[in-house]
Amino acid sequence: MICLASGNPTPSLSAVTRLKTLTQIMMLMEEIPKKEEDEVVGESLVMKPMRLELLKLIKDAQQKHGLRHNDYQRYRSYCGRRIARLRKALNFVQIEKKKFVKKDVDGESLKVSEKFLLIPLMDAERAWSYGLQLKFEMQSEPRKKYHMIGRLRKAVEHANFLKELGKESCDARSKLEIEAYSALLSGTLYFETNEEESRIYKKKVEEIVPNLRFCAYNIGDDSARKDILSMPRAGRELDELIHQTLQSSKLIDIEWKGRKMTIKHEKVRVFFSREQQFKEELSNISSNEEKISAYESLMIDCKDAIQVLKEDLSQDPQFRNRQTTNTGPVSPSHFLYTYLNYIKHTKVIERNIIMINSMKDVIDGKVSQAEGKKPIKPQDLIRMYENILSNLSELPQLAGLEEDSELKTKIESETLFYKGSRCFYIALSFLGAKKWPEAMALFQRSVTYASKAKQLNSSTDEIRKSATDLILSVERKQFVAHANSILDKEKLTESLDSQSLDKTLPLIERLDHYYDDPSLTSGHPNLINFPPEYQSIPCKPLFFDLALDHVTFPSFDSKFGQTGDGSGQKAGWFGGWLGGWGGSKK
Repeated sequence: MICLASGNPTPSLSAVTRLKTLTQIMMLMEEIPKKEEDEVVGESLVMKPMRLELLKLIKDAQQKHGLRHNDYQRYRSYCGRRIARLRKALNFVQIEKKKFVKKDVDGESLKVSEKFLLIPLMDAERAWSYGLQLKFEMQSEPRKKYHMIGRLRKAVEHANFLKELGKESCDARSKLEIEAYSALLSGTLYFETNEEESRIYKKKVEEIVPNLRFCAYNIGDDSARKDILSMPRAGRELDELIHQTLQSSKLIDIEWKGRKMTIKHEKVRVFFSREQQFKEELSNISSNEEKISAYESLMIDCKDAIQVLKEDLSQDPQFRNRQTTNTGPVSPSHFLYTYLNYIKHTKVIERNIIMINSMKDVIDGKVSQAEGKKPIKPQDLIRMYENILSNLSELPQLAGLEEDSELKTKIESETLFYKGSRCFYIALSFLGAKKWPEAMALFQRSVTYASKAKQLNSSTDEIRKSATDLILSVERKQFVAHANSILDKEKLTESLDSQSLDKTLPLIERLDHYYDDPSLTSGHPNLINFPPEYQSIPCKPLFFDLALDHVTFPSFDSKFGQTGDGSGQKAGWFGGWLGGWGGSKK
C-alpha cells in the first residue's frame, strides 16, 4: 500500500472528498464476494476478465526494493528496469532502428497478454517514487518542489490511464483496486498542491488552538493543563506556550534537604515544573509501556537541565575544585546540580522497577508473551537489578550528600533487598541450566540478604513486604532445586549400578563394584587368578671389577734394600755370568 507523503501542508476539500471515496471503495471491495464478481463481468464474450492483484503486487515490490528503508531512488530504478523487461518480454519495445517510437498499451494489446496492464502500473509507481524522492531532496533545494509536483501529476495520469484500461478488461475486484490506487495517488497530489489561501487559514487555526487551551488553563481549567502537558512538544508554538506557562507559575526558588536554591535557567525551570506534575500524570496512565515512555520523556528533560546547569557551573572555580578534590563547601547552584542528578538516578530506578514488574508478570505466566518480541529470561532481570544497584551506589557520592546518614541507611536497606532479588534470579538462571548446587547456594544467599533488609530499622514497609514475598518465592524454588538435586544423585547411582561389569574378573580386581555373585558362596569362588600370571622383573645386575686398574699400590723397594731407579743390576761375576748366559735380548 502506498502511504501519503508527509508534510506541513494539509489536504484541501477535494483531497478529503477523494480520500472518503477511497475508503468507501475499499469497504465495497470486502463486501463483493468472488462469486458475485464473476456474475458482474461474466457477460463479456470478447475475452475472459483479467485478475490484477494490484495492491498486493505493489506492496511486495515496495518491501523488496527499498521502501522498507524509505529508499525511493532504489525503488524508482527497480520500476524502470521492470518496465524495460516487460516491454522486451512482450515484444513491445519503443525503439525501432535506433529511433524512438512511442507505443501505448491499448485494448488490442491486452488481448495478447494481461501483463500489458503492468506497464502503466509500473509507470505510475516510477513517477510516484521519483516525486517522493524529490520531496526529501527539496529540503536543501526548494526548486525541486515544482519537479516533485510534476512527477506526482504524471503518476496520476498513468493511474487514470490504467483505470480506463481496466474498465473493459478486468474483473470487478481488480477494478475496485485500480480505482482505489488512482484515488490514493490523486490524494497524494492534492495533499502537496493545496491552495495557499486554505493553507494559511489552516495554519492560523493550529496556532489558535493551543492558545485557547492556555487561556482555559489560566481561568482554572485543570483539563486544559493536562492537554498542554500531553501535547507533542515538537512544534515551535507549543514550546513557546510551555515557556509562557512556566513563567506564569513563578517557579523561581526550590527547597530540598533544608537548603533553598534559586533556579536561573529556563530549562531547569521547565523540568521542575513538569516533575511536580509527574505523579499526577503517571496516575492517569494504566499500561506499563506508557509509564515507561513517560519516564523516558521526563529523563530526557532532566538530562537537558543537567547539561545546561553543568555548562554554567563549569566556569565556577569552586565547582571545579569540588569536583576534583571532593572536599570543600557546596554552593547553592552546585547543590541544585546534585538535586538534579539525584532525581535522575531515582527516576531511573523507578523506571527499572516498572520494567521488572512487567517482566515478572511474563515469567510468572500472568501475562502472555507478545508475539514477535524476544522471550524474557531471568538474565534480563539480573541486568535490571544490577543497573538499580549501580544507581543506588552513586547516590551517597553526590556532592553535599556524603554526610547524609538518613540517606545512607535508606540506601542500605534498599541495596540489601535488591541484592537478594538479584541473587534470586541468578539462582533461577542456574536452575534453568540444571546446576542444582549453585542454585541452592544462591537461594540461601538471597534469603540472607532479604532477612537483613527486613531487620533494619530504616527499612520501609514496602521493602519489608517485598522482602517477605522474596523469601516465600525462594522457599518454593529452593524445594524444587533440592528435589532435583536428590533425583540427580539417585540417577547417578542407578547409572553406576547398571553399568555392565565383567563378571569373569576375579574378586580381587573388582573390589570397588559390588553385585551379588553366587559363585562366591559356591565351592569354586573366583577370588584370584591362579596360577598367577607371570610378571616381568629386572634380572640380577652384572658387576665388572675395573677398579683394580686404577689403584696405585705402595712401593716395596725399601723392604728389598734396593736403591736407584731399578733399571740396572748389581755388578758381580756371578750375576754377570748368569746375565750373560741366560739373559734375553732386549
